[in-house]
Amino acid sequence: MNGVFVVTMVIFVVTMNDECNAPWPYPVPILSKHTPPRIERTRQTIWLIRFRSLIYSIRMILQEGEGKVIAIVGVIGAGKSTACGKIKTNLVKMYHREGKVCIIPEPSIDTDKLVEFYYDPHRYAASFQEYMLEKRFDNIVRANELRDSGYIVILDMCLLFDKMYALVNKKFFNDDQWASYIGVYDNYMKQCGPVDYLIYLDASPIVCMNRIKIRGRECECDIPLSYLTELDTKCHKHYREVENDRRFTLNSIRIDWNSPFQSICDVLPNIF
Repeated sequence: MNGVFVVTMVIFVVTMNDECNAPWPYPVPILSKHTPPRIERTRQTIWLIRFRSLIYSIRMILQEGEGKVIAIVGVIGAGKSTACGKIKTNLVKMYHREGKVCIIPEPSIDTDKLVEFYYDPHRYAASFQEYMLEKRFDNIVRANELRDSGYIVILDMCLLFDKMYALVNKKFFNDDQWASYIGVYDNYMKQCGPVDYLIYLDASPIVCMNRIKIRGRECECDIPLSYLTELDTKCHKHYREVENDRRFTLNSIRIDWNSPFQSICDVLPNIF
């Protein structure tokens, strides 16, 4: 029965792509408050099919027992950590690989360094950004080592998207500091190679702000909406630059986490 369902889904996806007469991924209409319900339902269906297609390909790899790195990226408050947890739970449940699926969380930050950066970004932005870059590089090195040992590694944020934070903070760098950062970043990227799957959780700055308030982390309470908006702009631009570049990722997909999904917790269990 499951085999019939999988074959049916693949045929349905191919058929939809032919009927749309458009390259994969499908174009999705931009919604407004005046968008007819029929268009919104179509948009929801398209996003769900695209995500199921990605998960299907991950399933095929898992059945072969290979190690892979799945990077979950997005701005602050998009829901990356929750997505990582749900993906791990479902993969372990489906493939009984409890000891072979792991999460590498986003690096913990030295509180003193964070306070220095917020207090005087003109003085500390460059050193703080290189500090975070090094930590994210350590994470991807560890992820690659685990992949080589047959683990499925779910990476909460990754080195590839450290650059979007640097671009937001670039106004605090002088020319030499920026050249130094880019030099280190490019060198690290050459060393670590591409991730197997890049999943970009796309949520609007307002949605992210609301989620930040709900989770109530003290270190995030003063993040202004303007910062999230600028970060979101850089994130979109950076994703478009790397999504089809096999130096950085072998597979990529952008998922709309604004609507119709009230929470990623609601949708992930129904996709796997």
